[in-house]
Amino acid sequence: MERPGALICEGTRMANDGAGLSGDVCEPSALCRRRAGLKKRSGDEHNYTEEEVEKRVCGLTEGTKGLVLASFSMSNVDRFMSFYNAARKAGRRMVVGTELAHILQAMRGRIKAIPDMAADPHIGVYFRLSKSCTFCEKDYKPRERAFMGNMVTYKEIRERPEGYLMHLGFYRMIELVYLRPENATFIYSMSEHFYEGEDNEEQRAVWENWMRHFKIRFEKAHCSGHASREDLKEFIRKVKPDILIPVHTLDAEGFRDFHKDVRIPEKGKGMKI
Repeated sequence: MERPGALICEGTRMANDGAGLSGDVCEPSALCRRRAGLKKRSGDEHNYTEEEVEKRVCGLTEGTKGLVLASFSMSNVDRFMSFYNAARKAGRRMVVGTELAHILQAMRGRIKAIPDMAADPHIGVYFRLSKSCTFCEKDYKPRERAFMGNMVTYKEIRERPEGYLMHLGFYRMIELVYLRPENATFIYSMSEHFYEGEDNEEQRAVWENWMRHFKIRFEKAHCSGHASREDLKEFIRKVKPDILIPVHTLDAEGFRDFHKDVRIPEKGKGMKI
């Protein structure tokens, strides 16, 4: 077996971010805790799985009287499947926008588990009010029209909100004006950085204003796609590089616990190996 001379290793979760199954919107992230000088909370080392996310989403959905809303990356197929499965278990229809429906439908040829966005009875494709305000075919793009047979609008959701779990991203929050949710829950299912990052204060304020205005309960259900601290430690132990170069991390110094020759890059400076 070859032994590499140098290993460039990412370390997103070296600071024990806990991977985000917290139910408290006000709970500080690992980054916020470190900046405030707080000790890590118990359980930070737990490496949450996609199965645990699905289980939590299902529990939150079953415990909600009204509409359940969710935000997750449109490129995260595993996360979509977790919400889709949770919706079915909770007796709800999973609703996605035309953009997400188009992306997922294009992936069906390679990922067989993805349901047919145009025909699955457990899927609803959300059509926004447009142009003539009559939801007619000419109001929508050709790629959207393929899903009109599985159309859901704000009218159906508002009439029976307890029957739906709906994907709703930050830039579609205006739909809440039409949906007028009551007794609703919003499940945030992305990295804490996008919500709690120091560069996102304005976006976070907008998000929280929407939640406050409609009295929507805000919850989190997320697991990271990045390797945990313990997984990184084990990986480095098995690879046994001569030199270790940490990147994309807030705790580069922490790699010294795993390796005797850690070279930390400096912005604007070269590195001789």
